Amino acid sequence: MKLILNIFRSVRTTNILIFILMGILFAGAIVMPLFPSYREINNTNLFRWLSGVPLSESWWLYLCILIIGLLIINTIVCSIESIIKKDRTKRWPLVISPQLIHLGFAFIMLAHFLSSYMAAHGFMVLQEGQGIKFRNGDTLYLERIDYSIQKGYITDMAVLLKYVTSDGTAIKLKSSPNHPAIIRGTGIYLKDMDIMSAKRVLIQISRDPGAIWALVGGILFIMGTTLLVTLKIKQDAL
Repeated sequence: MKLILNIFRSVRTTNILIFILMGILFAGAIVMPLFPSYREINNTNLFRWLSGVPLSESWWLYLCILIIGLLIINTIVCSIESIIKKDRTKRWPLVISPQLIHLGFAFIMLAHFLSSYMAAHGFMVLQEGQGIKFRNGDTLYLERIDYSIQKGYITDMAVLLKYVTSDGTAIKLKSSPNHPAIIRGTGIYLKDMDIMSAKRVLIQISRDPGAIWALVGGILFIMGTTLLVTLKIKQDAL
């Protein structure tokens, strides 16, 4: 157990893992163009795609996941050891700032893992009065399409929606470009509209549980970087 701990708290381990990861990614860049299955990789979450692809085509992705997981463990162990060993009385902000960066990295990796495992994205065309039913029994209806036209061009568009839960509760929603409707962690995005042949819209429904963790990780990473740079500048100026 002590040997394993010594391995994971070593900076040399970090460098070796990064070197291996770069080699695997280089191999992946060669492998991807050889197989048509990679054309569909962006249409679903990563783990669902991996479950339907032979190991002979996806081996390098499994290795990437393994190496990144080891890097996260290495980062956490090194951060804990750094906080324990360093002097926290006089230079606590300078000690903690790199650890905020490391923690931000860990949260960002967690976000990617959740998105790769649980994210779902789908597109559909709906007309007024039509609806779609989700697996949990909830239903989304398109009640009305609103738009404004100037000189033959659509200048503004939005859709009014009704979300009905499985127990009959109705929730009114509105979605427009760059202002999606959010319900139960699911985003409803208005992507396009057709008013020539029939009034219909293209809607994207997206659920990404990793988004909030990516935001947390990004904030921590920025805070740690800003704090570290500021303190280093002040330290050099003394």
